[in-house]
Amino acid sequence: MKRYMTESDLKQLEQMKAKTLAGMINYMNYRAKDASAPYTDKDVEECDNVLGEFIGALQNMGLEADQPEILECVKKVVLELNKLNDRTGGCLIETGQREELFTYIDFAARQSGLTSTDADVTEEWREW
Repeated sequence: MKRYMTESDLKQLEQMKAKTLAGMINYMNYRAKDASAPYTDKDVEECDNVLGEFIGALQNMGLEADQPEILECVKKVVLELNKLNDRTGGCLIETGQREELFTYIDFAARQSGLTSTDADVTEEWREW
């Protein structure tokens, strides 16, 4: 059964993303008290953009999205997050953010019609 993200889904995703980005900013500010922060506001903004592009790509597929297309979107967002996290020395995505990002990506993909039975659709490509 094909699905499409509703306004409620989009609102929930925005809240999830805001929580994750706030955690990144809080950690950055906490670290900046004692030493230089391992990443910058620009890195957090780039994470925001990567996640926004992911949702945009899923929405652009609409009801016609098939499983390989949705998985390709998942792969792309995970690889982009890998690159971003690598550039920050692996510090941008900490344990809490890992779980939140997985939940965000998984929820968005499933609301867009992904029916994979894999427990973690990001695992194949994820390095964080």
